Amino acid sequence: MNEFNEINELFTNEWLQFIEFTSMLIQHILAKLSEEDQVKMRQLFESSKLGKEQIDFMLSNAIIDEEVQAYFEICMNTSKAHGAKKDLKQAFKQLTIAKEHDLNLNLNEAIVHYNKGILLLDLNSKELLSKILTERAKILEQLREYEECLIDIEDAIKFSCKTYPDLDQFKKDITEKLIGYNLKLREEFGPQRNRLNICALTENKQLPSASSLVKMNYSPDKGRFIQAQADIPKGTIVFAEEAYVKWLKPSQYEKFCYFCIKKITLRFFPCRNCTNVRFCCSNCEEEAWNKYHSNECNYLGVLKYFSYGHIAAQCLLIAGIENVIEIEKQTHAELSKWPKKEFKQDYHTFASLCAFDGDWPYPYNFTMCFAVLLVLRLLEKMNLITKQSEDYSTIGYIMIKLISKINLNCYSILNSKFRHLEALNVVSHKETNDGIGTAIYLSASLPSHSCDPNCMKIRNGSMLILTSTRKVKTGEEITITYRPHFKNRSFKDRQHYLYENYSFKCKCNACENVWENIGYSFKCPNCEGPLILNSDKTNYCVECSAANVISYDDVIKQYEESERLIRESKKLFAQNKIDESKELLLKANQILCSFYSHNDQIAIDYLLARCCELQKNYREALKYAKQVIKKQENIFGKSSLEVANTLLLCSLLCDRYKKTFGGIFQRQKRQEAKLFREKALNIFKCFSKSEIRVVSADFSHYLPYVIHILRKYGDEYSLNYCKV
Repeated sequence: MNEFNEINELFTNEWLQFIEFTSMLIQHILAKLSEEDQVKMRQLFESSKLGKEQIDFMLSNAIIDEEVQAYFEICMNTSKAHGAKKDLKQAFKQLTIAKEHDLNLNLNEAIVHYNKGILLLDLNSKELLSKILTERAKILEQLREYEECLIDIEDAIKFSCKTYPDLDQFKKDITEKLIGYNLKLREEFGPQRNRLNICALTENKQLPSASSLVKMNYSPDKGRFIQAQADIPKGTIVFAEEAYVKWLKPSQYEKFCYFCIKKITLRFFPCRNCTNVRFCCSNCEEEAWNKYHSNECNYLGVLKYFSYGHIAAQCLLIAGIENVIEIEKQTHAELSKWPKKEFKQDYHTFASLCAFDGDWPYPYNFTMCFAVLLVLRLLEKMNLITKQSEDYSTIGYIMIKLISKINLNCYSILNSKFRHLEALNVVSHKETNDGIGTAIYLSASLPSHSCDPNCMKIRNGSMLILTSTRKVKTGEEITITYRPHFKNRSFKDRQHYLYENYSFKCKCNACENVWENIGYSFKCPNCEGPLILNSDKTNYCVECSAANVISYDDVIKQYEESERLIRESKKLFAQNKIDESKELLLKANQILCSFYSHNDQIAIDYLLARCCELQKNYREALKYAKQVIKKQENIFGKSSLEVANTLLLCSLLCDRYKKTFGGIFQRQKRQEAKLFREKALNIFKCFSKSEIRVVSADFSHYLPYVIHILRKYGDEYSLNYCKV
């Protein structure tokens, strides 16, 4: 019983709630099983890898079968009690309230009630839907939300049974307003979005969604991997791939499109049958409905508790259960033959993905099988399978394989925040650590891990973009990080994480040379060299080899306090409380002085430079900005846009600082400003062939200054991709 309690402690988020629920329920089952059955079960689950034999045993046990049915009925009853059906009467009530708010010019309130009404509306009345979408579009126009307005107009035209010249003219007018609005914003960072307008790549015939500059290869040691077949410039989109299958956290159903995971803002399009989920437009609703949602819609109240069971069920729905069974019965092609095959976006390809090949502990195996039985029961309820079918246990075994592949190959979907500077084609990018879902990408599952990768991941809603972070030479392997990077984790922690989660010992260049995360090291009390901290609370000095000479817990307390001070200072800065913000930053800086080096110091120095700039203390601002450049070069690279941003800040500060003096000093600062400008512009020239220019949102504030420079010093500088 204690073994199962340990499992419960491991899983605390929505993705792992399913196994939490089932592991707790299993404790009740174990209490009911005879001692003989418990011994038999343990022997069976420990003697071999998880498979059809274990599923058959659980299906044949009457007590387990009763518990599965009882728990499933609880789930179904809970789902019915919180039903999400359409209600025409309530829909008209909400629409009436919306019109009253519209008449009183309470536009935001009107949008809220239009959304409630549309959500509850029966979509079979297409003409009515078209009319209501048009009314909502008119309010969005008044709010100057032209992009959202245009989507509603296009959907209104689509659902209208007649041709309305007024609607066509409305669309034309809004399109012109949107172009004008975007034109005004092209020389500054635009509004924040969580999805860029980037399409999946189609140029590579062998690898869908991959660049034509890469190919698949194979080696006995690595298996399949991705290799550059031509030089790849920095900033090249290597993969841009829509998810084969994805899962959105139930807590995010009202906040993101259920299909493309685009952030829902002022408006949404409803499901034709339920009120559980939202879509960004009718096209996403149709795609979801045709691929899987038509089968799952009435059971989403249950499926939302099933997490990885839900995404495994979606795999079956997308591919078709009979087709999946047939494919799984076939002899799969050897991995060595895949480089000569087309890597299609289908179940054949999904079935070829690697699965976890280690031995799961007995409690996890038993819990996994029980979870699969619950999904099987739901598939029965959906009339997709029958318990009497000879393939019933086969489907259960396939589900176990699916879950194993999903857990090994899945990517987290993060809530990215993008802002586009159109004139320079630069995208500021910020990712929160809060995952909003999980996805499987077929082609993008092939790049290998490196703790010093040459490509970075950009989560673009349900799309994954991999872009090169440096020039990749012909024949070089395309690599990403599976999370550990030598700049943010110690060698020991990287090795442990990768072995525990992916069952391999990393032999990348960073690990072969035992590169440590100096940027997060503490100052050794013996020699003041970099003291490396490991998550198991051990520590050692790189220079004098002293071991365990400080308290890990004390260091973490200092670090957490500095993090708190930085967060509070950012809030104060946003409120224009510059003096208070600066005071907290100086306190945080004082704490981090005990570190040999700490990457958080870059955020402190940068914000201090901005505070001093606003206080017109240009000399001190310049001092902090120069410190930032040195740290940025170590973290982002010397030719990064983050460095260019701070160089532009330095140039700006020199220009302002020189005005406070005259004579020789003024000429010196003028020359210094020119040098900073030239260095920044030279970095931009490195991105001349880049398809995407991504910069951290935390270090992007001064990039629009480039446009001012090009206007003022147009004869001296030029960027062939920049039009001002």
